[in-house]
Amino acid sequence: PAVSAPAGGPAPVPASATTLFVPRWTPRTATGVPRPADGSPYRRHVVILCGTPAFLRGGVERLLPGVRCHAVTTAGQRPETRFTDLSRQVFQLVRTLVGEAHDGTTLVQVVTSGTEDEEAGPALSALLRTTALENPRITGQVILLDGASDPGRIADAVLENARHADDPLVRHRDAERHVRTWTPRTAAGAGTPWRSGGTYLITGGAGGIGAVVARRIARDTER
Repeated sequence: PAVSAPAGGPAPVPASATTLFVPRWTPRTATGVPRPADGSPYRRHVVILCGTPAFLRGGVERLLPGVRCHAVTTAGQRPETRFTDLSRQVFQLVRTLVGEAHDGTTLVQVVTSGTEDEEAGPALSALLRTTALENPRITGQVILLDGASDPGRIADAVLENARHADDPLVRHRDAERHVRTWTPRTAAGAGTPWRSGGTYLITGGAGGIGAVVARRIARDTER
C-alpha cells in the first residue's frame, strides 16, 4: 500500500526507480584568450590528428611550438572501417606515450572531423578516459572540428580547448563550441517483470548469479 507523507514533510520516494542519463550537446563558450602552447600546465602536450589529411601535421606543429603532433590516417570509407582503423592507431599511440619514461602530466588531444567521424568521437573519448583512470598523469580530450582541414583552425581549437581539458568531448560546429554532457531522465519503476504463479527456467549462473535471480523472483512474486 502507498505510504502518505507526513503533513509538511517531503514527498514519498518511490520504492524503486531507475535513473537514466541521456547524452546531449550543450553550448559552452571557452572563456579567456588562448595562451601560447608553452604556457600549458602539462609537462607534455600531444596532439593526434585523427582521420584528417596527413599533410596537415607539419603546418599544425609549426603553429604549436613545444607540442608533439601525430597524424593517423585511413583509406577506409565506411564509418565502421574508419573507426576500427583510426581507433586502433590512436590506442597504439597512447599506449606508447604511457610507456615512455617522463615526469609530470601529459595532455593528449585527439582532433577529428566533426562531419566524417562524429560518431567515433564518444568512443575515442571513452578510450582516453579509460587510459586516464589507469594512468592519472594522462588527461585526454577529443575535439570534433568542422573545418579540420585548415592548420590555423586546428591550432586555434587545440589552444582554446587545452585551457578546458576537463571537457573530455568537445564539438565545434557553426562557429559554436559544444561539450558532451549527460542529462538525467528519471522513470518511475514499472513494477516487477515476473508473473505470480509463473514458471521460469534459469540457465547458467552456476557461480551464484542464478541463485540471486531465483531469490529475486521469489521475493517479487506471491508464489
